[in-house]
Amino acid sequence: MNMNIGDIGGKTYFELFSLPESFQVDEGTLDREYRALQSRYHPDRVSAGSDRERRLAVQASGLINEAYETLRSPLSRAAYLLRLHGVDPDTFEQNALDTEFLFAQMQQREELESIAERASIEDLEAFKEEVERDIDARLAEFRQCYEAGRFDAARPVFNKLQFLYKLCSEIDRIEERILDY
Repeated sequence: MNMNIGDIGGKTYFELFSLPESFQVDEGTLDREYRALQSRYHPDRVSAGSDRERRLAVQASGLINEAYETLRSPLSRAAYLLRLHGVDPDTFEQNALDTEFLFAQMQQREELESIAERASIEDLEAFKEEVERDIDARLAEFRQCYEAGRFDAARPVFNKLQFLYKLCSEIDRIEERILDY
């Protein structure tokens, strides 16, 4: 079997999955293309092949998995899009985040601590819904900045999303702890 990783190397993740470069992703197409690519490049297809073919298959499969996971996650997708346009999403400028947002984050963390102390699953679920609405609003804001080609303006929105996704992770951890108690 002749497996040419060059068929997929050098493409953007969007090109790899035959998707337009956009913050909005057609998840059905993404899933369908992922399965087709994994079927074509999966290492099991060349298990009897040469060391080189097996190595290339592992590399191709790894690239496909990485691209898929990146495009599936709105936060990872946002970071990837910023990188594609020369903006380093990992550069964090504290002064780019407004004090109102930072103050709200402190208040949310205090509220989460209070909910965790009370072990109230109802309050925790309501709090999580509020944070998820904030995430949805920030995702829409990121999308607007991105679609307008305002990539430098999109970075602080991305940084806010990082805070909010981390807060959601903490909520999930506390929820598990409460439910296991």
